[in-house]
Amino acid sequence: MRKEESAKQHETNTIHHNANDHTTTVDHTTHQGIPPDRIPSHRTAQPMNPQPTLPGYEVQPDEDGVAHSKSKLDGAYDDLRALTTVRLYPCLTNAESLAYRCRCSFQIVDPFAYAMRHNREPVKLNSDVFPIGTRRIQRAMRGFLQHVASYDAMKQHLRGVKFSSSWYDGDDADCIMTLIYDNRVDAARWIEEACQARQMLGLRQINGRSKGVLLTTAAENEGSEAIIRDRVRIVRANDDVGGWEATVESPFVTTPAQSPQDIWYEKPETAFYHPNGNAMKKALGWMLNRLEHIASIPTASDNNAAPTERPRIRLLEMYCGCGAHTMALAKSDLLSEIVAIEMDQRLVQACERNIVLNDLSDVVHVRKEDAGKWARRFISKMQKYGAADEQGFDVLLVDPPRMGLDALVCKMAKQGGFQHFLYISCGRKALLRDLELLSDTFEVADCVVMDLFPRLDAVETLVHLKRKAGAAT
Repeated sequence: MRKEESAKQHETNTIHHNANDHTTTVDHTTHQGIPPDRIPSHRTAQPMNPQPTLPGYEVQPDEDGVAHSKSKLDGAYDDLRALTTVRLYPCLTNAESLAYRCRCSFQIVDPFAYAMRHNREPVKLNSDVFPIGTRRIQRAMRGFLQHVASYDAMKQHLRGVKFSSSWYDGDDADCIMTLIYDNRVDAARWIEEACQARQMLGLRQINGRSKGVLLTTAAENEGSEAIIRDRVRIVRANDDVGGWEATVESPFVTTPAQSPQDIWYEKPETAFYHPNGNAMKKALGWMLNRLEHIASIPTASDNNAAPTERPRIRLLEMYCGCGAHTMALAKSDLLSEIVAIEMDQRLVQACERNIVLNDLSDVVHVRKEDAGKWARRFISKMQKYGAADEQGFDVLLVDPPRMGLDALVCKMAKQGGFQHFLYISCGRKALLRDLELLSDTFEVADCVVMDLFPRLDAVETLVHLKRKAGAAT
């Protein structure tokens, strides 16, 4: 899913420090890394208001996030009640409505305070943390603000900072900090200070960006590309009813049949990945359970399968990103093949790495292309050659940007022979428009609305559409 605009990819001169051999490369010139005995003393920042101001948020940290979540989802239900029975997944605790966002950007003002834009103007947080950010990001925010004034090169021309962390929010979670400058800085001194700051804050990487230049310092013999590592586990729920769950923690396992599957990810920090791990896990669990349901539906081809074989389900996924959904669905053993479509080259490359990491080369095939262009070619082939059963897909999965589906993707869904259609939507108006376009071919089999960004007016809607009996392809 593409919920926010991907970070702009710049053409830059890269200056990179490798912590494994303690050398720094700047245009092929070697500079010595900073030795431990040169670590300077740090000036502690003044205490700040423990209750921050969150510009643009409908509910502040000291207000009831649960009541707001329920009210917001009730409003979304009103939009959908005429279409189907809708299940609502609001936040159940205030804790769930905080510390969830794993991508956060701030301006630096006054001279070293965090601010967020609201109505085009910077508004100070009045705090050294952002309570909506993950706990890992909050620790990095507090540590950086306490010590930034002591770094002569890092503080010069500093105008903004971005923090990115993993969905997993433990003490050892990956976290990358990118500092934004409005002018060039002293590269050699900046890298010395950034190496020290990275070690002190326990960060995976610190980057510095100014116009045309990227400075970076990373650990573990890594290149200059900023990568967030992550892991998700999928497991059948431990109850009499059964079902799937996705988690970034270690689920409780009672029998060998319920052993979890680990899915490993490498996500480029400069491209989009889901900014709310809690919402991502819920959506993933829903998708797995819908596919389990689809696999249980008898079909004419089942008569030819051996009694112990599962139905052979092929899935086409549009807007696959780095493969957050793709890898977990492939690991579930519910599908025989996934063809995944993505147009951002950075995300395509990440998806290819994740296929290798999870040993899924026989199941997942990723293609770089715009969804609309792929759909046009798919329709053209269907019209020219027809849809041979062995070449068709059973399920279409889409997770489009907020503006919804390309018209050609809607047309492909109707004409392509898909019996089931899983639609992940973050755009309420676009979803209603697309459901209307699809209504002559598909009917709603299941619908869930959940809180995408607690304390903001944003929901995510998960819809399972099934082809109507007798609907033409």
